[in-house]
Amino acid sequence: MDQPVEMYWKIKLNETKEQLEANNFEVTIADGISDAKTIVLEKLI
Repeated sequence: MDQPVEMYWKIKLNETKEQLEANNFEVTIADGISDAKTIVLEKLI
């Protein structure tokens, strides 16, 4: 298995995303810091 720790966290993040969506939260996952910055500036502010 290539990069098992990274794969573990991707799985956990996806599970958390699904749980939040099941509770009517809007969820956006960024691929990196620059994407997160763009999401915050465009959607939240």
